[in-house]
Parts: sequence; C-alpha cells; structure tokens
Amino acid sequence: MPVCQLHEGLVINTGYDEDAHLSADQLDDKYNPEGAGEHPMFTRQMWREAVANEDTICGYWSWLVSEIAQAHWK
Repeated sequence: MPVCQLHEGLVINTGYDEDAHLSADQLDDKYNPEGAGEHPMFTRQMWREAVANEDTICGYWSWLVSEIAQAHWK
C-alpha cells in the first residue's frame, strides 16, 4: 500500500492524495456532508491538540488544508 510519511511520524495512505488539491470548503463538503465529520487521517482530536499547543489558531478545515500541504506524498 503506498503511504506518506508525515512530520509527526505518522503514515498516511496516498489514497487521499487528491485532497491536496481541495480547498477548506471542498474538504468540508467531502468529509462533513451531515456535520461533525472529519478527515480520516487528520482528526479533530489532532486539530484540538494543535490548538491547545498553540500550533494553530485556524479552524479545523483550514488547519486540515495546511496539514495536507505539509504531508510528504510518495
């Protein structure tokens, strides 16, 4: 299975590589059609930890765009 190594040492399935071309609104539409959704690899818990650590002040979907952009796709 092709994977991507993330800066946190996590691995992501490159089946999500198309997400790198989506905006925050498009990601919201894709993963949050009924509300309370999240990306399968970048969870709301991960975002909450980033906020608590003062690593971001962005909302979840904007943070997600940034995290996906920082992923090193293979």
